[in-house]
Amino acid sequence: MSAIFLASNLSGQNLSVVDSLESLYTKGVESDVELHILNKLIIKLTDSDKKLDYSQKLIDLSLEKDSTQYLYSAYLERGNAFFYKGEMTSAIESFIESAEIARKEANERRLGTSFQSIALV
Repeated sequence: MSAIFLASNLSGQNLSVVDSLESLYTKGVESDVELHILNKLIIKLTDSDKKLDYSQKLIDLSLEKDSTQYLYSAYLERGNAFFYKGEMTSAIESFIESAEIARKEANERRLGTSFQSIALV
């Protein structure tokens, strides 16, 4: 019984965080802060359609601001959203994009995460 309560409580806390992040994002903030908020938002979101929408916004802004850190995260989370929607080809394509970014940065940890995500599909 307490496990069910704990799980629902954690889920409720996550929704509260997501709501707060969405509220901050829609109010409009500086672009550097916007990158950070969008990144936190796509990581916390459980709604795949919203995760796809915000991931694309983060991809666009990351390209505009030349931020490979956030670009990597956006492609990885977009891949996760496609995975949970059952769109495996799109998931793999997004994970490959994240792997390419990690490879160009010579970031082995991120490259490993991308490969691991690909392997799970």
